[in-house]
Amino acid sequence: MKNTSYVVRIAVFILLFLAVFYGLNLFAPPVWRDWNHYDTINGFYEQPKDTIETVFLGSSVMVNGITPMELYENYGICAYNLATEQQPLMVSYYWLQEAYRFHSGSLKTAVIDASMLVRDADKTFYRKAISPMKLSSVKYNAVKDYSTGFNERLTYLVPFLEYHSRWSDLGKSDFTNGRVYGFTRGYNLQTDALLDNNRYDEIKVPDYHIEDTASRFELNGEALEYFEKLAGFCENNNIKLVIIKSPRFLWGDAAHNSVKDLADKHGVDFIDFNYVPYAQELSFNYATDSLDGDHMSYHGASKLTNWLGAYLVEKCGAQDVRKDEKYAFMEEELEKYRRNVEGVVSLKETDNPADYLEKALRLDDCIVFISVKGDAAAQLTKQQRDAFAGLGLAKLSQLTYGDSYLAVIDEGNILEEQSQFWDEEAYEEGKTPESMQRILVSGTAGNKVKYTITSGGARSGNEASCLIEGEECLDDSRGMNIAIYNYVKETVVDSAVFNTSLSSTREVASEAALDAALEQGTEFEALPDALKDLYLYERRCEEEKVKK
Repeated sequence: MKNTSYVVRIAVFILLFLAVFYGLNLFAPPVWRDWNHYDTINGFYEQPKDTIETVFLGSSVMVNGITPMELYENYGICAYNLATEQQPLMVSYYWLQEAYRFHSGSLKTAVIDASMLVRDADKTFYRKAISPMKLSSVKYNAVKDYSTGFNERLTYLVPFLEYHSRWSDLGKSDFTNGRVYGFTRGYNLQTDALLDNNRYDEIKVPDYHIEDTASRFELNGEALEYFEKLAGFCENNNIKLVIIKSPRFLWGDAAHNSVKDLADKHGVDFIDFNYVPYAQELSFNYATDSLDGDHMSYHGASKLTNWLGAYLVEKCGAQDVRKDEKYAFMEEELEKYRRNVEGVVSLKETDNPADYLEKALRLDDCIVFISVKGDAAAQLTKQQRDAFAGLGLAKLSQLTYGDSYLAVIDEGNILEEQSQFWDEEAYEEGKTPESMQRILVSGTAGNKVKYTITSGGARSGNEASCLIEGEECLDDSRGMNIAIYNYVKETVVDSAVFNTSLSSTREVASEAALDAALEQGTEFEALPDALKDLYLYERRCEEEKVKK
């Protein structure tokens, strides 16, 4: 009896030790949310076995460049973007093996971006991409290949040994990271574009033609070694390998020629969207389709994704699984994608504040902050006021000239709505009654987000501010200032200013808006300023093509 009790105590001790050790390893590594890293890795492991047909591998340009959910939406292709920030070819090789480990019955195509063939990766990016991989022979071999000794190898396999000293750095995200945005399927949404922050004549016009006499670039030695292994793995497992190069200013003829030679050696397709004919087929516009000249905005990613969708169907035999019951989970993901990715994109192109707020309130896990500066009432229409009332924003619907106003809305629930009437008569008499003071409210939205929001009307501070977790997120511009904060991603997903003191709508710049204006016969002089810049940039690009 004594022996039995002793064995039970030992067993309980071992179980408790393992539980504590598991917990320490769970919270020891940092939660990397940049470039959608957390959702990419964890979302991959949530995928049903033998469902992924195409995987995308590479660095941040691939993370921003391919949105697999639109491959499913438009072509019925089940794909996943396994790219990570500055992903070394060595890591790409092992992530391909990991994809095959779970999807050997469905995986047909691997698409890899060429960026990391021509550059080195910092040690950090090996660890960021390898550490969250599930423990298996694949991870062990990746760690063994990269690490320089037993101690370093052990820190990869037991993260607590590497990050045991970061207790003082633990933040909210380390304890609220259970929610995975699997519907992004590895894609990282970026809605900003070069034209948002640059004049048309400050944006480079690319040269889409290769110089015949261009030299070759010396490719990265380690990258070449692992590309050979990756190509061999694809050949041995009947996986079609494709190399692409997304539109990027930091790319040149020498790099193109070197990668082309490598692709020809292995008999694989190399599709370089920086040069004709693919650049023309893609119709890539750096002003609206590029985030910074290297990474893509959503519109660029959508163009590249849809071009590749047709290619995957025609050249790789990709299957349309939309009517297959096995893939019913993709329909649920698509609904979330439309609401939270395409929904955010549509905000950028919405010119009416009432429509903007209606769309903002549909987003998951988001808190909407509204603050008025100066005046936001002069040009509001009856239709807009009725729409505000329909959203439950009664005081916004009744806003008058010069009023202060603020609101905090947590997933459709109005936590705060306050306004202060501008007392014109009191102002003319030189008085400063309570109704003419700015409004300031601090709180915690839904026990999730700490904020301080301020509104000052025309005669009561003339200010719009919103500090979210201590950081300013409004432009402090005249009119209605809006910020949308996602408390799971811990980021402002969009912000906007509607100067409804001067106009009931705002200007938006997009290729679609410019095309529509030109089709309607709008003259250049009558175009909004933002569309004038886009028009002039497109004319610069056309002139360069003519010269060639």
